[in-house]
Amino acid sequence: PCRTLISSQLYLTYYICQDDEGYDNKEHDLQGRTNPDCCWSHQIWFVVDIGESEDRIAFHFNPRFDDSRHINIIVCNSFEGGNWHQEQYEKSFPFSPGKEFKISIQFTCSEFVVTLSNGSTFCFPNRMGAEKYSVMGFHGDAVIRSIEIK
Repeated sequence: PCRTLISSQLYLTYYICQDDEGYDNKEHDLQGRTNPDCCWSHQIWFVVDIGESEDRIAFHFNPRFDDSRHINIIVCNSFEGGNWHQEQYEKSFPFSPGKEFKISIQFTCSEFVVTLSNGSTFCFPNRMGAEKYSVMGFHGDAVIRSIEIK
């Protein structure tokens, strides 16, 4: 069955969706819109995190419009033990200021599979190896309109 966790507009600074059942290898569809001013404000990125807590992030998904080191690139990583792991870069960048987007995330104990609005797909290793995670977090310049778990 499909569950909708959010079905309204949220301007996020940080939001944690906790699910007692856990986020597992079901499909997680996120729909939203980037802030129209994101390229001219102090924040020029947004983040989707999946993990066990804010201190143990298995999947950090971070589209960056321009942060002085990266322009129009998605940076993915994991965080545990107070340290970031090696970054993975994805060049497919279907995000534009003020435009709608859709991100579909599905995972197993070995990898996260991400499908973007433009149909491109990439994989990121599930470095923690868990089959379920209890926290999904968001922050940055995006409005999340809905999260559906199928």
